[in-house]
Amino acid sequence: MLKTLASGVGLLAFVAAVVIGSLASTGIISDAAQSFRVKGSEASIVQASREFEPKTNFIGETVTAGNLTWTVDTARKTTELKGFTFPPDPLEGDLVVVTFKVKNDSDGPITLDPESLILVDEKGRESPPAASVNTEYVVPDKAILFNERALLDPGEEKEGKVVYDLEVPFETDPTADLSDFRLQLGDGDPTAKDERYVDLGF
Repeated sequence: MLKTLASGVGLLAFVAAVVIGSLASTGIISDAAQSFRVKGSEASIVQASREFEPKTNFIGETVTAGNLTWTVDTARKTTELKGFTFPPDPLEGDLVVVTFKVKNDSDGPITLDPESLILVDEKGRESPPAASVNTEYVVPDKAILFNERALLDPGEEKEGKVVYDLEVPFETDPTADLSDFRLQLGDGDPTAKDERYVDLGF
């Protein structure tokens, strides 16, 4: 009889603990627990991502630089990107994402590279996109500066996307009010200097 009673009391205690734990986790009797998955465990980046609203500028500007015609479609400032592989490990930081089209106007093939699309800040500092970021967070069909799709045949046009991490080259505070960023667009000829510039609007 005593064993049965003890077993019943133990079972009731276990059920009560489960119910109280469930209520606490949902915030009914306490603040619900929160966790943030942050690459590199950067608490400051998490705080910035909470406060920052992603901004997309629709550029739609076309320029011709030497043998290449560039159209800059959009520029987006964000604090998080998801990878295209599984699981989609997020990249968090101070990021600029640009979508574009480029056409080869010459009579011969042209091979693009990261130096074809350089980000320039208000102080004139330059940064090409990093392969480590773009090969992991841009699908191969769009990461044309970093794979075999960099080759443009005469008259060929391709769409691309490129990501810049502002913290590394520019030492930018994620909460800063960014301004006067522009793209330097290459001319497709390493012996010439006929680049053009497009403002990104922030």
